[in-house]
Amino acid sequence: MFTLHNSIIRVSYTFVCVHKMCTNHKLISPSSSSSSSSSFFTTLKRYNSGDRYGRYLFYTLPPLGLADSILLGPFKLIYGIIPFSQLIFFIGLSTLSRNPQISRSVRFNMQQALILDIALIFPSLLGQIPIPLPGMLVNSGSNFVYLALMSAVGYAFVSNLSGKVPDKIPIISDAAGSQIP
Repeated sequence: MFTLHNSIIRVSYTFVCVHKMCTNHKLISPSSSSSSSSSFFTTLKRYNSGDRYGRYLFYTLPPLGLADSILLGPFKLIYGIIPFSQLIFFIGLSTLSRNPQISRSVRFNMQQALILDIALIFPSLLGQIPIPLPGMLVNSGSNFVYLALMSAVGYAFVSNLSGKVPDKIPIISDAAGSQIP
């Protein structure tokens, strides 16, 4: 319960920080706490977008599924309660990532989250093919997408915690970098 309560407080704090960035129009340095909170928020968005691809791993490794439920339960609840929340969040991140008064590292993280979200459309489309695919292929593909996403999210999270810009994710970082002046 402590983890759930702590996560809710962290989300509230992050929403306040993002709101302050938008309303105060202050330049935020990459080392500030608001910057790290915003980076945490965009990292969470990346993970939440592809969480559904981990369902086979969660079934195989129940402790992983339990950790996912405990850590992301409040965020999934918020996404489920607010109508069109993913679309609103996507448009909000897209708009904020173009704001030059927000530090480049935060805008880069926002843009990277958006590009990862767009990239996750392709495995989703492959899953919609009307041709029945072998279960082993579906499970392996879903696990691959989830593990690739977790690697990218983990790298971005550790990079942000250490004060570095996570610009080493192939293709995604290049595309995000080209969108941010």
